[in-house]
Amino acid sequence: MMLYLVLSFVLILAAVFAISARLLSRWRIDSYDFFNRNSLLMYSATLGLLFIAVFWGTSHSEVVLLFALPLGSEHWLVFTAIILLSTISGLLLFKLEAWMISLKTKQQAQSRTSVVSYWQKKWFVPVVVSIVLMEEVIWRAYLPLAMFQEWSFSLSWALVISSLAFGVHHIFFGWIHVIFKSVYGFIWLLMTLSSQSLLPAIIAHCAFNFAVYWHSANQVNTLINVNEEQ
Repeated sequence: MMLYLVLSFVLILAAVFAISARLLSRWRIDSYDFFNRNSLLMYSATLGLLFIAVFWGTSHSEVVLLFALPLGSEHWLVFTAIILLSTISGLLLFKLEAWMISLKTKQQAQSRTSVVSYWQKKWFVPVVVSIVLMEEVIWRAYLPLAMFQEWSFSLSWALVISSLAFGVHHIFFGWIHVIFKSVYGFIWLLMTLSSQSLLPAIIAHCAFNFAVYWHSANQVNTLINVNEEQ
């Protein structure tokens, strides 16, 4: 049952936002403005419910172990290097995506106007970090292992399908993001397997997400300044 919930998360998201839009329309609330200001919180809340279901349906000890690197205190230099390399890898993935997708058109900038207000919220950083933690536990720890153990998938197929499942729920940003996020999901899965820990993937994922929001906010601010000068 839990596997089906995770794999159908994109449908759950679609239903949540569709029902919300219908209710907002009935209450005569501007849905565009509401989603522009609250979509991140809505996604976080929906993801949180899925995370709770997954967490309580699995072994807590197995999940907790994945947050620790299998290194002793004498390996602090290796640990530091892992943190730096993970951060750099996340930033490089962002730069690659930014290079391949133009973010400079007026339409694209307008679609990210909520990013500017997000940066000013006290809850922004903890919410983004919590989203990353929940996504990593669900799509890098739980899903591939569950498909491998419960559905007897080969490890290769479990990795591929988990990566695709992670990419698919980004479809609301466009098909190109499904491809990008599926690739990132696969890379972060390999990082998790090679290090036997979620920490490198979490750090890389956080670096990527914050780079996206920072860059998008800069794009919007630049557009606003240009319009004011004109």
